[in-house]
Amino acid sequence: MNKEQLYAAQTAMIEWLSDSHELGKKPFKIECAGEFDFNEMHYYIFKFKASLLGKWLVGICGGFEDDDLEPCGHIFSNMQEYNETTAKNECITMVENIMACWKEQAAKYNNQ
Repeated sequence: MNKEQLYAAQTAMIEWLSDSHELGKKPFKIECAGEFDFNEMHYYIFKFKASLLGKWLVGICGGFEDDDLEPCGHIFSNMQEYNETTAKNECITMVENIMACWKEQAAKYNNQ
């Protein structure tokens, strides 16, 4: 595990969660729950809690190429409860949805 890249991913995830359209604050607790490669990019799975008594939720950060410290923008959580056995597949689905959304937006832009 590239510790610098993990730190960059966690920092980006916290920043994303802190946005007023998401949690609106830093998570109470956040931990890396795994990592994987998908479409030749590296991703980190995070589990986080919004509050002390809150449930663990799952999020994804990545799209890292090689040892880069800047993700390509694949940072997201649908605020689903974290499940260790399904987290990777849920995160892959989130990445696929992000990519589909970007492709749709690009198509709309190109057709203007």
